[in-house]
Amino acid sequence: MGSKTIRINQELNKLALAKRKAELESVLKTQKDTEEQFRAFQKLIALFAQLDIDDEQVLKHLLCQVIQKIEVHEDGSIKIHYNIAHPQGTVE
Repeated sequence: MGSKTIRINQELNKLALAKRKAELESVLKTQKDTEEQFRAFQKLIALFAQLDIDDEQVLKHLLCQVIQKIEVHEDGSIKIHYNIAHPQGTVE
């Protein structure tokens, strides 16, 4: 191989590595955000579990903060989608 071909290959490798680095950094940021959201959700659930709530409206409001939606399937199975991304906000 000529020196020109080697330099081109080196530049292509650098570009590929830079692209992969950016992809990995993006994945790490997403994972960090998800972990932070999950920790906030865990704190909210811990507080929720300690409450002794007699007021039905207050209980409904708190449940709306924790649960995004509930699916009931024809076979009777239930799937609950928790509001991990924004546990402090209310779900419409």
